[in-house]
Order: sequence, then C-alpha cells, then structure tokens
Amino acid sequence: MFKRTAITVILALLMVGDPLFAADFRICEDCHFERLEADRGRYYQHQAFVTNDCASCHVRAPETSTLDRPAAAPPPAQQQRISWMTDSVLPGTSHYFLLAAEGLRETLVVSLRDHLGQMHREDIPLPPLEQLAAAPDDGRTPHLTNVRVVEVKRGVFLSVAIAWQTDVLATAEVRYGTAELNRRNDSVGRLGFEHQLILNQLEPNKTYRYQVISRDLSGREAVSEVLTFSTAREIARRQDNSPAIGAFSAPAVMVDLRRRGDDYLLEVHLDQPRVVSIGSKGGPIERPREADNAMNRNRNRPHAGLSDEGWSSMESCRQCHEKNVAASHPVNVLPPSGMIIPPEYPTLADGRMTCASCHAIHGSDQEYMTRQRSKRELCVGCHLDML
Repeated sequence: MFKRTAITVILALLMVGDPLFAADFRICEDCHFERLEADRGRYYQHQAFVTNDCASCHVRAPETSTLDRPAAAPPPAQQQRISWMTDSVLPGTSHYFLLAAEGLRETLVVSLRDHLGQMHREDIPLPPLEQLAAAPDDGRTPHLTNVRVVEVKRGVFLSVAIAWQTDVLATAEVRYGTAELNRRNDSVGRLGFEHQLILNQLEPNKTYRYQVISRDLSGREAVSEVLTFSTAREIARRQDNSPAIGAFSAPAVMVDLRRRGDDYLLEVHLDQPRVVSIGSKGGPIERPREADNAMNRNRNRPHAGLSDEGWSSMESCRQCHEKNVAASHPVNVLPPSGMIIPPEYPTLADGRMTCASCHAIHGSDQEYMTRQRSKRELCVGCHLDML
C-alpha cells in the first residue's frame, strides 16, 4: 500500500513540476477568491470545477501534443485586456458594487447587456480614492422582508433561487443544508435593496433548510429565521409583464463613485433594465497582496508547473469534448481583418480565439456555459454581418 501511494505521489509531482500545485490547488484562492466564489454561484458549472479537479484542465498531460502557434500579431487597441471583477447577474435599473481599491486599474469598465444580448459599454476614469466623498452611514441595521423562493429549476443542474428585500443598502448571503446550515452562497462585490441568489448542486426530492443574511456598509447584520424549501417539484419563475423592447437603444447611464473605507462604492443607475458587469483596464496591474503563503514564496514563478493559457483553454477541452471541438467554431486562430472581438469574449494575449472565448470555463448562467443566452446572440457579438 505504501509503495503504491509513493508511486502515485511521484507521478503527480512529475506531471505538475511543482510540489506546491501538486499538493493543493487551494492556494489559487489567495489571488482569485472573488472570481472563484462568483463562479460557484452560477446556474451551470463545469463538472471538473464542481469536483475541484483543477488538474484536469490546468496541468498538461505529458503525452498530449501542443497546438501549433501561428504568427503572433498584437491585439488592436479595442481589445485592451479587461479584468472583469463582478456582475449584477439579474437585470435592473439600479446596481451597487463595493470594489477593493487594491488591484484596480486607471479605468473602470461598465458593460451593460439587455435581455436580447445587446451590449453597451462605458469607460470611466477612476479618481484617487482620497478625492472622493465618503459614503454616509444612516446608522440603521438592515430590516429583512419578503424572504421567499422564486424558482426551483431542473436543468443540467438542479437550482433554487432565493429572494428578499432590505430597507438599506446591504450585501446578500444564504446559508443552507439538508440538516445543518453548512453551505453558503453570497453576492460577491454586489450590494442592493433587492436581493436574489442561486443555490446550485442540490439533490432532488429533498427538503432543505435555509437562512438569509444581509450586512450594511458598516457591517451591521440582519439574519432571518430558518425557513425550508423542497426540491421535489419545480417552481416556475414569475414572468416579467413589461412590454417587449423594440429596436436596441443605448441606455442613459449615471455613475456615482464614493469612498467607503479602503473600497470604492460604485452606483450605476439606468433608464432601462440591464445586466451590469464591472471590470477595469489600463495602467499597471497591482501586485498581489503580501501574505505568508506558498504563492508569494514563489511569486517570481507563481504558476510554475501549470499548463499555459493556450493549452488550458483549448487543448484540455479535447480530453472530454473531442467530438464537439471538431465540429465547432475554429480555435487557435486570429480574427479576420476588421473584426473586433468584444471584451466579453476573452482571447489569448496575441488575440487568438480559444474555446473559452465563447464558453465560460468554470460556470455560467447560460445553458452549455456560453457567454450569451442564445447561439445567435453569441455569434453576432463578433459577426455583426449576421444582424
């Protein structure tokens, strides 16, 4: 038994090349915690992500061949790399985000998407934090109302949507479980008065207990009583009775920035309901915070032993999806002359498209983990001639 275990460990170390990553992928959360937490709240999740099998995509198998790299071309100015931090998940006319000042670049990117997938983007210069007025504190603890289940949905995964309101600007968190409240989901970077969170990876025909928690900007906390929901039958989400939207028109956007401690409080107000995503670009990227952990002890080579971005976002997909990749959109290619790839479709640094340009790698709110709600919306993001 000892001999077999030793051989397994040695093989793992040889594959990874760095015992830190071979031993534990949890150190990834030192720098990527917010992004990983957001992905854990998506409706659809990659199976390897659900099972924490990080190595299946981020460690290159020794016998796997690499893709030939075409002649690199610098990406056009419109494709300046954007670091996406958080999004509203649901459409609305008012959105609130708390953004840590550390790591932000000189320009905030506010990307808006309507129910048809039409996109609009605003770039906002980010002023120094000390120049902003402080966000006021009204001194009230949040009051929770109308805590309810708004949807039980059986798709690729069984999911439940929990909603409630608060009378002050606050965060959202749900703790839940079949016996103990030992699981949680929260609104990473998002605040509001109207709250809704999606619970994933649920078991069918079970009764779950849950509790909602909201905290205001000063940390005052409101906790609901423990309630229950059942996954034995579906509950359809109530449809919005608002009139259908005709030709797309860019919404009027009002943005307000204030200071809250060491964070930026960003408010986005619109005249039309939209899903809002927040990113930043330009200027030097801040170095990760100093901490006594394995990542920082090796910060001159923080991803040693891991496969490069090209392999993990293309070639690794072939391990499970060979048939789909062969019959799908070309990858490892540069866009044709004159085509602009939207920032919502990530490419490699030299502009090459990958599987991850169209599909989220960890989780998505769209079926097949696409970056848009339908195949047509996905295609017209780049192929405007299809409109």
